[in-house]
Amino acid sequence: MFSLALLLAVAAVDASKTYDEFGCCISCGHYWCAAKNKCVEEWNTCDDGSGSYSSCKYEWAGLTWDLSDLKKTNPYYIQDTFSNPTQNWTYVLGICQDVPSDDEWVGTGSNCEATEGSAYEIMTDPSPAYQLLDTTWDYHTCYRLAGSLADTSTANVEFGLYDPMNPAEGIYMLYKGGNACKDTVSDKAACTDEIDGTTYCRRSIKLNFLCNNEISDIPQFEEVEEARGCEYEVTFNSVYGCPSECPREHGLVCGAKGLCFYDGFEDGMTADGRTGSAQCLCEEPFTGAGCSEYDTESAAVESSSYVFWVGLMLIFAGIGLICGAKRDSMLALFSGLYHMNSGYERDRVGYSKVDQGYYHQGETQGTPMTHFREKVNPDSSNFATAATANEESTFSL
Repeated sequence: MFSLALLLAVAAVDASKTYDEFGCCISCGHYWCAAKNKCVEEWNTCDDGSGSYSSCKYEWAGLTWDLSDLKKTNPYYIQDTFSNPTQNWTYVLGICQDVPSDDEWVGTGSNCEATEGSAYEIMTDPSPAYQLLDTTWDYHTCYRLAGSLADTSTANVEFGLYDPMNPAEGIYMLYKGGNACKDTVSDKAACTDEIDGTTYCRRSIKLNFLCNNEISDIPQFEEVEEARGCEYEVTFNSVYGCPSECPREHGLVCGAKGLCFYDGFEDGMTADGRTGSAQCLCEEPFTGAGCSEYDTESAAVESSSYVFWVGLMLIFAGIGLICGAKRDSMLALFSGLYHMNSGYERDRVGYSKVDQGYYHQGETQGTPMTHFREKVNPDSSNFATAATANEESTFSL
């Protein structure tokens, strides 16, 4: 009896769930991942892609990001723009490679030759990233932000999409496994690296490459953020952040006349079931795969629209100039009309009171008559007396 009730309960719960055509439980938050050919619980676990520091490339759902042109003999020196009058932070980076051991900043005889972390561990192997601190009180030190890329026993580099919901926006390359430190910035994420029985954070740095049509160089000055204890992040706008599938014209993505975008979803597929692709959205009047063609029809429409708005602006500007030139005359005209109307109103009120048989003096706005005489009937016996008594009075409107 109990077993039957349990089966009925399970069946009822199962009946309330919603499934897609692939058998994934949509109401449970599951998604169909075409890249893995199975249902996954989180969309960002569908396809992690694959990156290689040796080729300096990252591939995801048929798209490729190639950073190999940034792989130079000499490292990059980046000054943190964070303003601190007593401290100066400098980062020495190699792209897809360890910084050469003979580099004058980190090589033999420098503070970076051997680095020590919070766990008193000493690191001497090459590293793809170093952090140097110089202070005004003559304190200088250096930390490794990652383990050597040549060390295949640990994964000291990781690639991924900057925003899985918008793959064409760019990618990141994460260096990790550097000197240990304590999590003193925040508790957003717990430290998980254990050294001699104590838990620490390992220093790391995340390099974000965001798609930009024109910029190809790594800047010497950039802001370096710290998300939590010793977890650093720096963002570069770069043509290398754009998928290679977006056409280039003279080294410019989409000819610098459009936007590189991806028409698929986070699983690498479009709404109609085909594989997503990266392409250029061109600005009018440009067209073509790389926005290198000129659409004369769109240009004509745009030109006529431009002429219309310019003409309209000139009309309003002309009206404004005329009004400005006639300003004094127009002010005088309006002032005269106003005073003329005011005088007419005063006269109208005054004569109206005379017609009613009132004598008055000194009436002011909002105040009753200051000198009010009795209404006099000319036919009455006292009219003459009243007239005589007021001969010396002043009659005014």
